[in-house]
Amino acid sequence: MFENETKMNAETNTRVMKRILQKSRILVGVMGALLLAMGIALLMTEIFVWKEGDYLFNIFMIVFGTILIVFCFALSPILSRASKKTMRDQETVLRYTFHENEYQLVTALSDGTTSQTQGNYLSFTKVCEFKDMWILYLNKSSVFAVSKEGMITGTEEEFTQFLRQKFGAKYKVCFNRK
Repeated sequence: MFENETKMNAETNTRVMKRILQKSRILVGVMGALLLAMGIALLMTEIFVWKEGDYLFNIFMIVFGTILIVFCFALSPILSRASKKTMRDQETVLRYTFHENEYQLVTALSDGTTSQTQGNYLSFTKVCEFKDMWILYLNKSSVFAVSKEGMITGTEEEFTQFLRQKFGAKYKVCFNRK
């Protein structure tokens, strides 16, 4: 059995969101750069080689590529502000208990409200290990963020081994171990 207590506040929530959206941000940035480069290349070709043509599509590609690149870099500050506004100095304590065949989550909100969830490991689609936390995905929009600092029963290494055993190919290490 492993027990963990993770404190979720605006800062922790922002770190989780950045990690979840990391690949999406890269993909959006690359798409934006490609659209921008193709738009500029096609526009230059039409202006200097063909000396005629409809520039609207090329300009659209340049503008849309620029918007995607700006969105890629503006996403983190937007999420951070939204998280701070939503959390408003509130802290949620998530107490995870991982048994051999099931997990249990007790959520305690700062206003004293508590809730309890339990399930089996088949409900998780993947697990990503980061330097400071594990993120267990229930689906694309619902995750459990388990802080490595919050281990109460069991060690970080033992829990990592437990997760690797439970999830096999669904377990991904998302940082460079040194």
